[in-house]
Amino acid sequence: MIPASALRHRIRIEESVQTKDQAGGIVDTWKHFKTVHANIKPLRGSELFTAQQSQSEVTHTVQIRYLKDLSVKHRINFKDRIFLIESFINPDERNESLEIQCREVQS
Repeated sequence: MIPASALRHRIRIEESVQTKDQAGGIVDTWKHFKTVHANIKPLRGSELFTAQQSQSEVTHTVQIRYLKDLSVKHRINFKDRIFLIESFINPDERNESLEIQCREVQS
């Protein structure tokens, strides 16, 4: 279990939603999914090199309490910084926490 003191960041998880624009076309927009506490860690040196071998441009690991409905179709918004989700790790398959491999993008 992750101690509450380790989750010092408050993040918004957003999901992609398709809506119609005024011309009748389909537009992808992002809407609020959940707000959770997290620990955001930038990857450094060899961690970054290793992560990039298996995923494209992973720059951060975000640790949260386990969230069943989360997928790579979601993204993380932290103080107007956007992190796209590349993959997940469920440590020991215990459904207590998730380590989310992300890459930061310009918003």
